[in-house]
Amino acid sequence: MKRYLLIIVFIFFSFGCFAADIVVVAPFSGGFSNYAIDMLNGFKLALPAGISLSKVDEFSKDFLSEVESCNPRIIIGPFMTENVDNLTEAFCNKPVVVILPFARPRKSCFNVFYYGFNPITAVHQLSQKICQSPDSSIVVFYSMDKLSRKERDVFLDEVKKCGALNVVDHPLPSFVNLYGNLIKDVFDIVKVGKISGLTEKKIFKQQFFPDKIIVFASAPSVVNLLSMLDYYDVKSGGVFVLTTKMSKDFASLNLSAVENVKIIIPYFICNKARLNVNFVDQYRKTYGDDPSQFSALGFDIGNLLLETFAGKNLKDIKDEQLVLGRLMFFDDSNRAVLDYPILNAKEVRLCTKQILSR
Repeated sequence: MKRYLLIIVFIFFSFGCFAADIVVVAPFSGGFSNYAIDMLNGFKLALPAGISLSKVDEFSKDFLSEVESCNPRIIIGPFMTENVDNLTEAFCNKPVVVILPFARPRKSCFNVFYYGFNPITAVHQLSQKICQSPDSSIVVFYSMDKLSRKERDVFLDEVKKCGALNVVDHPLPSFVNLYGNLIKDVFDIVKVGKISGLTEKKIFKQQFFPDKIIVFASAPSVVNLLSMLDYYDVKSGGVFVLTTKMSKDFASLNLSAVENVKIIIPYFICNKARLNVNFVDQYRKTYGDDPSQFSALGFDIGNLLLETFAGKNLKDIKDEQLVLGRLMFFDDSNRAVLDYPILNAKEVRLCTKQILSR
């Protein structure tokens, strides 16, 4: 029998802490209180009316007892590692969904989910997508930082299992002015005076055309690489980029540099343009202040809950059967899975604008 837990989440609405739908556990006192309030405000902004929501200060000596007295169906938090360990121990494998926004759990539980972006999980997702495609030739570029090299190693290990894929990988030079030489070597590019029938501005001829180009790199390296690929007019079946954030310089790239580019970045909010397009304005109107990254995190988690329940309002869900491990947070190997959005250039531009405006 597969190792997953079948639980029934009852969403019902009672006032007080005796039957709260959702409890937010965060440092509502002390030096981190502003962060906690920002996250709570963003979270409330995402949820529909009618959800019973309680908050518990994780710095309270009896915070676990307070959480238990709420009899919650969903717990968001806490922030601190020690409190995460204590709460995980108390609620591990119980019929309550626990979403941790910051500290990772040390104990593996089927109902506990770390929301933060896991780039290695994103690599698994990307490699599975590549393996399911009919592509045969893949070019991988990666930065020499520890994370990018790890991503490259995991990706190569995954795609080797696909069999017939021809994959070549190349580290990105430390100096941007060396990118051109690398690109010319990889794609067998020669300089020509003019190509008949095309504009005289096209002075490079590409002789190797891969099915896919994969990039694991920091945001500045991504922007520089895409710019140089555009300069040399490199063609391929598509470019996939995995990076942990996006530089504002991305918006200044030529459209030709990003027209065939897909990007995975750690913002659930980016894939929900219909929900977040007015996020900043909504937040300012509701709370009279600018949102912070913690506000955005809370808003993201709220949207994640809505997405988890198939886009239905939580208040409309009764006796919803959720198989943790199959429909929600973990796969059969007990590895956390979340389908991170693979975005096109237009979506990334919108997302970058939203993020920078915070």
